[in-house]
This record gives sequence, C-alpha cells and structure tokens, in this order.
Amino acid sequence: MNVKTKIADPVDIAVSDEDEVKLTVVIGNAQNGGSIVRFDGNPKIIAKGQVEGLALGQGGQLKGKKLLVTTNVLDHNPATMRITIKHQFENGTPPETRLSDKVDNPGDIFSWVTTYNFK
Repeated sequence: MNVKTKIADPVDIAVSDEDEVKLTVVIGNAQNGGSIVRFDGNPKIIAKGQVEGLALGQGGQLKGKKLLVTTNVLDHNPATMRITIKHQFENGTPPETRLSDKVDNPGDIFSWVTTYNFK
C-alpha cells in the first residue's frame, strides 16, 4: 500500500463578517476516506473523519486565519482507481474546491493537503 500526496496551493476564501461559515468534505467514486481539520498555529483538531456542515465560525472571526484540511482517501472501489474530493464552503467564495486524480495501485491511499486563507 502506497501513499500518494498532493499539496495544493493555498486558496483564498472570501467571507462576510456576519455569516457563519461551514465546511463539508465530499469523497466521490465510491471510495472511502476522512479528513483532519484544524487552524494553523493551533494543534487542536476541530474535526476528523467525515466532515459535514462543520461550523467554523463567523466570517469576521475567521478573517486572517488559515484553515488546514488534510483529506485521505483509501482506494477500495475495484471498478476504478480514480479519486475525487470536494471541499465545500457554505458562505465562502469560492464555494468549493475540487481535486480529481488517481492512485497508482488498487488499495493505495491518496492524501490531499490544503490551506484555506480567510479574507
């Protein structure tokens, strides 16, 4: 079992001061996986595993912060080695980022490491 890692360029997320920002991670292609979510500079993990509608805080509190999201996907679908991951931000622009890639061998793990800068 090999691990393929992709480190994404940082993404700026524009937020409104009053709106609560939420994060959902969607793993596609009938693959299995989970995420680790934390703020840069704080070792406390705010979520791990499946992430759906995770309240990150009000936009005004988030501005200037960096959110670190690592999503790991285990290829267990025998029909494909393709990996798709979507990070969706409710009340953030852009509202989502996507990754589409593949692992080299059945049963490999794909790790997508992303940084989001709230503006």
